[in-house]
Amino acid sequence: MKSTHTNEPPLVTVITVCYNLLKNGRAGHFRQCLKSVSTQDYPAIEHLVIDGASQDGTVEQLEQYARQGWIRYVSEPDTGIYDAMNKGIRLARGKYIAFLNSDDFWHRQDAVSASVAALEQKEAAFSYAPRTLVHTDGSFHCTEAAGLGVFPSLMPFCHQTMFTRKDVLLRLGGFDNEHYRSAADYDLVFRILLSGEQGVYVPLNFTSFRLGGFSVTDDELSGRECHFIRRRLLGKRAAALLKRGQMDDNLMQRIQELVHPRVAMDILRCFSQDSPGMYCLTYGLTRHPVEALNSRVACGSKQAQYLLFGFLPLIRLKRKPSRTDFYLFGFIPLLRLRRKRNMLHFRALFVLPILVLQNR
Repeated sequence: MKSTHTNEPPLVTVITVCYNLLKNGRAGHFRQCLKSVSTQDYPAIEHLVIDGASQDGTVEQLEQYARQGWIRYVSEPDTGIYDAMNKGIRLARGKYIAFLNSDDFWHRQDAVSASVAALEQKEAAFSYAPRTLVHTDGSFHCTEAAGLGVFPSLMPFCHQTMFTRKDVLLRLGGFDNEHYRSAADYDLVFRILLSGEQGVYVPLNFTSFRLGGFSVTDDELSGRECHFIRRRLLGKRAAALLKRGQMDDNLMQRIQELVHPRVAMDILRCFSQDSPGMYCLTYGLTRHPVEALNSRVACGSKQAQYLLFGFLPLIRLKRKPSRTDFYLFGFIPLLRLRRKRNMLHFRALFVLPILVLQNR
């Protein structure tokens, strides 16, 4: 889609979904979210809040923010977060749409201006960027990179860093809230990329994603839904390969023919030749500072195994956002590494404290 260059900057709609903020103790986080949008240096922003008919005083607070000129809001029942986001897409007035959850925020004032500049320059369908993960109190946890090439096996970036043209979202039908409760954002990104749309990378870390907040979903549910997404869009055999972070020649060629040429090149950077006719995801999403034994996920998986003699399971690693578990012979609990703020806790047999390391 060609840009129409005028003196007026294109309007950006920021959509935030909320429900019973006061009851859930998120009023402070929500205000931080709103303030991070209202203090942006970009002059053409509407902040649209979609409330799910809260009954705890949230609507009264929304009315106060609306009178201050911070937001425009709608409060009515919905069937969940993705239904509310789709409502926001339909009501948005902007050329570009961004989604910022009620407990997350932008920690740079040039988040919108940098993203719009990149989109307009490249005439791209969407933009994406790195993110910072913070604890519930706002303290730093780590930063996480973004890269499109991993998308067949992993969510390639945080959707709170994404700015997308409204016409693209409407054409693709927005979020699939009928099939997914946890991974509809991955499904949408997957469909956008498979439709051949061009994305542009914004080399600024401007999004703070709050751990333990509204954005966090069940890992097992998300994993099942991500597998279903790949199966639905690419087929059963392809999904089985991609779940292991693998592709064969046929699948590699098939995906590369569907995506934008720049994405096809990035896939080759992320999936390395593992054996004749097979590729393995060897470039994951790096987190900094490097966390012990968990800075990069081999083959794009949350699980890894170390095999004795090439076939006997010796050590199995199971990773979650806040911890890594080590199993002897694949099933006996051996060691748990848990991350809390800037400290690493080591527990033998998952329960016995043996060591605490503090990052300074």
